[in-house]
Amino acid sequence: MDGSKRDWIIAGAIGGFIAWGLYQMTRGKEEVKAKSSAEESLQVKSLEQKPKMRFQISRLSASLKTKVLGRHAEFKDTVTSTMTEAADLVSAKGASEANGSVVLAEEQTQGIGRRDRAWRSAPAGNIYMSFVWSEPELDLQQKIHRALQLNFACGIAVARAARNRGVQANVKWPNDVWVGTRKMAGSLVNFDGKDTAIAGIGVNVNQSRESLDAVVGRGNTGTSMVCELGDDTAEITREDVVADILNEIEALMARSLEDTVDQYRNLDMLQGNVVRVCHKSREEASAEDYDATVVGYNVTDGRLRVVPTGKDAGDPTNEVLLSGEEISIKV
Repeated sequence: MDGSKRDWIIAGAIGGFIAWGLYQMTRGKEEVKAKSSAEESLQVKSLEQKPKMRFQISRLSASLKTKVLGRHAEFKDTVTSTMTEAADLVSAKGASEANGSVVLAEEQTQGIGRRDRAWRSAPAGNIYMSFVWSEPELDLQQKIHRALQLNFACGIAVARAARNRGVQANVKWPNDVWVGTRKMAGSLVNFDGKDTAIAGIGVNVNQSRESLDAVVGRGNTGTSMVCELGDDTAEITREDVVADILNEIEALMARSLEDTVDQYRNLDMLQGNVVRVCHKSREEASAEDYDATVVGYNVTDGRLRVVPTGKDAGDPTNEVLLSGEEISIKV
């Protein structure tokens, strides 16, 4: 790979939860953005609690029940993004050899969220990880559906890992995990249109309320596992959380897309609720935006089924299938 430039073709399907396009990043731009993020982090450094224990790959390995996922894992103190680190593994090793590899980091200086949003990744005892998923034996349409299934599997796995620890988390279509009205985690699946998907997952685990306010801004809607458990001075063992997530993902991916979507529905926080369908973003209104009631999911492709407010929800012809639109819960 050219040292001055990284080209990662990100293709995907059916809707905004899988990225499609060209991810092209120069090293120079990375350095400028990393410097900006570093300067910003200095302003809140005194409020960022460092984890008491460094992440131990050996402990993660001991808790894994997977055949492939996580059997090669790397932990780094600081990276620009675990997504780009995982893409580098694919470039260096090839998709087949890199399959199942996981990259974790204590801190990201340029975390990648949906629609190219920055994912704030403070060194606060959280989980920032990406992994490689490759099934070259499948045809293109099968790979697209598998990447879509992987997106749902990530949300289910994070929510269940939280629930295993007493945190009543739910999934929020298409990429988030929330607890009540607060976001705890997010994921992103990038598919290269050929053989490889890279999934990125960020979970707020041990971050205190004070640290969240310092990093994201006071009054934010973020939360963490320890905040939800009522003791943000505690420390949850991240290796066990990561193992739970990876074990669950591999088990879900051994099942059908329809079954995975059905399990996603069981953890859904939107079903029956009125939401705002935003065509640009939650922060930017559009004349096309409208309110609608969520009535379910299209089991074959995971699109959200809604009925615009004012129309008969009992009439299937009034249903709208959402893919790339962004959904924000109406308060």
